[in-house]
Amino acid sequence: MVGYAKLKNSHLTEITEDMRRRALEQNNIRRYGGAQFYTAEVISGTLAITTYSLQNLILTAEYRHFYNKEQNAHDTQRIVDGGKLHGTISNYLGLYNWYGARCVPLDDVSDKVICDYLGGGISNLDRIERDILREKNNAKYRKIADRTDKVMAPIGVVPPEFTDWWKNIVLGEARYFFYKYKRGTQQEGYCSHCKHVFSAKVSHNSVTICPNCNAKLVAKSLGKITKYTIDNRAQVIYIQPFGDKLIERVFEVYQKICNQHLGADKCEVQIGIFEHTRNFYDAKSLSRDKGYYFGTLGTLEGLRWVPEACGQRPVIYYNKWIYPENIDSIVKNSDEPAIKNIETSAIVTHISTDFFMLIQTIKRSPGVENLVKQGHYKLAQQLFDRYVTYGMNAQAITCTDITGLDKQTLRELGDISPNDYNFLLRMRSVRPISVEIFRKYLSAGLGNLAREEIIDILRRYRIGAERLINYIVKQAKICKEKPVQAVSIYNDYLSMTRDLRLPKTDSVIFPQNVRQEHDRLMGIKTELEYSEQNKKLRRRAKILEQLDYDNGVYCIRAFRCARDFLTESSVLGHCVKTYINRCAAGETNIYGIRRSADPDKPYFTLTLSNDAKVTQNLGKSNCQPPKEILEFVREWERKVISKKKKEFIAAVALLERFDDTEEREKYRSALQKVAQAIAASLK
Repeated sequence: MVGYAKLKNSHLTEITEDMRRRALEQNNIRRYGGAQFYTAEVISGTLAITTYSLQNLILTAEYRHFYNKEQNAHDTQRIVDGGKLHGTISNYLGLYNWYGARCVPLDDVSDKVICDYLGGGISNLDRIERDILREKNNAKYRKIADRTDKVMAPIGVVPPEFTDWWKNIVLGEARYFFYKYKRGTQQEGYCSHCKHVFSAKVSHNSVTICPNCNAKLVAKSLGKITKYTIDNRAQVIYIQPFGDKLIERVFEVYQKICNQHLGADKCEVQIGIFEHTRNFYDAKSLSRDKGYYFGTLGTLEGLRWVPEACGQRPVIYYNKWIYPENIDSIVKNSDEPAIKNIETSAIVTHISTDFFMLIQTIKRSPGVENLVKQGHYKLAQQLFDRYVTYGMNAQAITCTDITGLDKQTLRELGDISPNDYNFLLRMRSVRPISVEIFRKYLSAGLGNLAREEIIDILRRYRIGAERLINYIVKQAKICKEKPVQAVSIYNDYLSMTRDLRLPKTDSVIFPQNVRQEHDRLMGIKTELEYSEQNKKLRRRAKILEQLDYDNGVYCIRAFRCARDFLTESSVLGHCVKTYINRCAAGETNIYGIRRSADPDKPYFTLTLSNDAKVTQNLGKSNCQPPKEILEFVREWERKVISKKKKEFIAAVALLERFDDTEEREKYRSALQKVAQAIAASLK
């Protein structure tokens, strides 16, 4: 402000006794944080407001605020040292807080001086100062915005070929065949792209072709779609020459599908595109120069292109696809000899990335091009991402350098998934394995669940990978199990052979029927591990088995040993095995519900309390029983439990009271009589 040097040395209003008294009165009234005090006067056409604080009952001048309405400028002075400060008056007076206005005039003329000068109260000064600050910022950012607008003006629009590419190629993967499921092989639905109605043999998430527009469609059963709006988004990148620069123009494209449940006529498909980032590169060195994003610039109103240095660059986590048509000529015209001969368009067609990551990665790993050309698209994407993530500096020129696999192996493997590739490397680090056997493993349907167990078996036991895979496939057929379950059974069996210290002979390691040997060893191990519990469970079973029942369709019978608990838990996948000690201690009772045609196969598990009440009835993975099982349990309660409930409770009470001691012998005859009475009544 002009004249600030004179104003800051101008005289201060003398603090009178009346001003001190008023400050003390206001401070006592305003208990929450005290009060701020001020006086005002006009000096040489400039409004000067002095603020005071009351500390230890001493009134002290702290700041002076100057505002000149002709110059439309303001300044603030710290009185103790005359230092010039920045900010608006509200920062120092605290014009507004949770408790309302805190500023109090110390004389009767200050408010009149302010009103005459500003045409309003002291709060107007805060608004005026903020307007001044906003105008300063706008003047500052207007220079930046003008320079940016000048740079952006000649860039122009993207060619129509780019628009056709992102509509048909990028969003072409997001076209659907919507259908309502009906019994039968053929499902009637419609194409989301052309709305053509036709029938096709599909299942949910399978792929079919529209006979009208030849679009590849992903089948979606309307009964399985949980969202009423399907939103697909991606980033598409157009590299544009611009003088001695290159511009990486990053767009977001989107497709929204709604009302698909209402049929082809009501289904709405909306597609759109907007540009959010522009990165400038040197055309020769391909090094990044500067970046812009589309947003707001400081306090300057309206959306515009903003230099990256003036704000935070937006981060959008979508797949990034580079327009391939002009990328080869751009790379070949650069001064980078390491990438001049690389067919970059082949890479960006199958690998999701941006321009910066593309250039940096193919410099270090030009062999990615060979992977793509040989058809290893999935593998190329994963290895490309690995170079991006870990920033590997080693030059990987050939496919062997990148993958660690020779040409013949890669050719035989084909386009395997990254998970399969990683699993192959892990297997080879443990045992040698041929591609033929590995492909047999993949075709066997073992999936991801069995992989850790396969690695564990190969690491712990001296078994060749080829022999192991062949054995698992054979045992899955013999035991009539899925290959994944066969692996789990075999791994469990091998663990028991180690625990029981059996010799590692071929007949032990490779039994003819692994399920039978597994069950046999499980019985032996259970007897050894749960010998004490089995004694108590067998004594208890003499009473519990009197309630066994079979109606010809379903049967129910008591658990007699720890093995029953373990088998039930393993087959049904629930926690009944944790009840072994509780049942042996007499706290509760477990029964198994079976189909009469297959009485040894677990179906549902029932818990019966000691007062003969059903407390739980659960199936596989703790599922609830169907209606027919509930009716069977009610029939059991009506025909069996209700008749001899008192005898059962009395017998269980005797079992709970006494353990295997000499005193127990006194009640042996009584227990036998109760058991005989229950058995006789159920005949």
